[in-house]
Amino acid sequence: MEEVRVLAIDGGGIRGLLPGVVLAELERLSGQPTHQLFDLIAGSSAGGLVAAALAVPGDQDGARWTANEVTGLFEREGARIFRRTLGRSIRTRFGFSRPRYSDETLNEVLTDYCGSVRLRDATTNLMICSYDVERRTPVRFNSWDAKRDSGHDRALWQVARATIAAPTYFAPMRVTPPGKHAPGSLIDGGIVAHNPALLGAIEGATLRPQEQVTIVSLGTGELNKRLRWEEASTWGAVRWARPMIDMFFDASSSIVQEQLDRMLGERNHRFQIPLTGCTEAMDDASPRNLAALRRNAELLIEQRHDELVQLAHDLLPENNPVTEGDRRETRERRRQA
Repeated sequence: MEEVRVLAIDGGGIRGLLPGVVLAELERLSGQPTHQLFDLIAGSSAGGLVAAALAVPGDQDGARWTANEVTGLFEREGARIFRRTLGRSIRTRFGFSRPRYSDETLNEVLTDYCGSVRLRDATTNLMICSYDVERRTPVRFNSWDAKRDSGHDRALWQVARATIAAPTYFAPMRVTPPGKHAPGSLIDGGIVAHNPALLGAIEGATLRPQEQVTIVSLGTGELNKRLRWEEASTWGAVRWARPMIDMFFDASSSIVQEQLDRMLGERNHRFQIPLTGCTEAMDDASPRNLAALRRNAELLIEQRHDELVQLAHDLLPENNPVTEGDRRETRERRRQA
């Protein structure tokens, strides 16, 4: 039976390095760019940034960036994006009164990677999550609606910026949500789906209802720092604020994994690893922490090597034949783009 292949990438700030390293290995094993291995890429927060960058078109229907180059975004640009001067720390009261970080560098990096590309130009079906705090509604940007209706299309860098606007870290992104006529204030996609695999599975089944869904879901490291009763029982609102964000994201990701295991069984491939030797912080872009994150990703690859080899084979386009109708539809989308 034919299948629709979905890639889902979790949020996690600088920890987005982990899924980037895993994808680089999958590209190496398959000899193909990520967008040719998957029929749909879904991402939230840092995962949305990775998804957007991997879907930027290059020359001759190829991808502009390899997964290895996207991983380099975190290693090369992370320290600039998460740069906090003493002056800004004082002005923001160390993040309590205003966002911790300026978005000037972040916007620059996003435009460097996405250029003038629009959502409709994505090299494969692309879905990226965000949340509109003005309308109090989830927001899902997707490339197929953007191709169909210009009212759903946005600059890809704006979509990436919206999905990584983590509360307390960066200011919301001022942009008009798909299908709306007035701007909203969009924040981190993890609020909607820290692990977007379930949304990706549903959209994949909707786009290709006659095919079974296969998910490759990439985590950004499992949090394992314990909060003991003796400590947490004395906390008030201020002390709970930061841990609550992490726990909310971690819990929602775990429950999605449980649901997909029950729904898809062996067709749900989840790549996740407990964080070891590095901080759980989303904004620790120190050389030491980046090196530790890479070691965690390489350990995950080593532990799941046989499964990655099999996936690289199974995901190749020639091992997942499409109908002639699908081919005509793909050619027509490319012609219109």
